Amino acid sequence: MLVGALAANLPTSLPTVFTVGIAVGNTLEALAAWFLLKRSKRWRNSFDSVGEVMTFVVYAAVLATLVSATIGSVSVWLGDPREQGGFWALWLTWWMGDGFGALIVAPLILSWSSSRKINPKDMPEIASLFVLLVIVVLVVLEAGFPVRSKPIPSRICVFHVCCGLRCGSISES
Repeated sequence: MLVGALAANLPTSLPTVFTVGIAVGNTLEALAAWFLLKRSKRWRNSFDSVGEVMTFVVYAAVLATLVSATIGSVSVWLGDPREQGGFWALWLTWWMGDGFGALIVAPLILSWSSSRKINPKDMPEIASLFVLLVIVVLVVLEAGFPVRSKPIPSRICVFHVCCGLRCGSISES
C-alpha cells in the first residue's frame, strides 16, 4: 500500500516529505480498518448479514478513513501554499473519497477472495447485468451520449441490487 501511494503521489508538485506523509496516512488507514474489524465481535470477514455490513461501514469506511484524511490533508496543507485557506474542504473531500473507495473496492476484494464460487448457470445473467451496468454508468456520466436531462447517479444501484438479490454477494461486488 505504501509503495502504491508513493508511486501515485511522487509525480505531484508536493515536496517528497509531504508525499511520504500521504503514503503513510493511506497505509495507516488500511491498518486501522484491519485492526478495528479484527477486534469487532460482529465481523466475520464477510457481508452475509446486515450487522456485518454495518460493522464494515462504520469501522472501515467511516472511522479508519479519518486517519488518512487527516494525515493526507495536513501533508497537503503544509506542503502546498495554495491550500492554506481550504483545509476543511480538502479534509472533507479526502475523507469522503476514501470512504466511498472503501465501500466500493474493499467489498469487491473481500467477496472475490472468499472460498464461495459463482454458480456457472448464473454467468449469463451476471454478464448481462454487467453490460447493462456499463451502459448506465456511461449514460449517467454522459460519456459521449446525448442526454437531455441529467440522470440521477443512484440509478446505477438498480443493477447492483438486482445482481445481489439474484446471484449473491460475490456477483454483487
